[in-house]
Amino acid sequence: MYHPTSRVLTVLELLQSRPSISGPELAARLEMDVRTVRRYITHLQDVGIPVEATIGRHGGYRLRPGFKLPPLILQKRKPRRSCWVCWRARGWRSDNHR
Repeated sequence: MYHPTSRVLTVLELLQSRPSISGPELAARLEMDVRTVRRYITHLQDVGIPVEATIGRHGGYRLRPGFKLPPLILQKRKPRRSCWVCWRARGWRSDNHR
């Protein structure tokens, strides 16, 4: 079973890889129903990804022209530092957990 977050990211990856893709095609590629695809598209829109939908027989989804999400590449020390930044943002302090 796939985690919903990985599926949403897969939808984003598919949207970035082509100019446009239909809901049924996304559903077939991800082995889910079209309703779930619409829900995942809404999740992407809610976090600020500019996904545009075109209605109709030849409709589908696409990213706003010119939008490209940069790849997430972490170097050796970056994952630890990134986790530390997230914990600090949530109010976690390492000296409280020793």
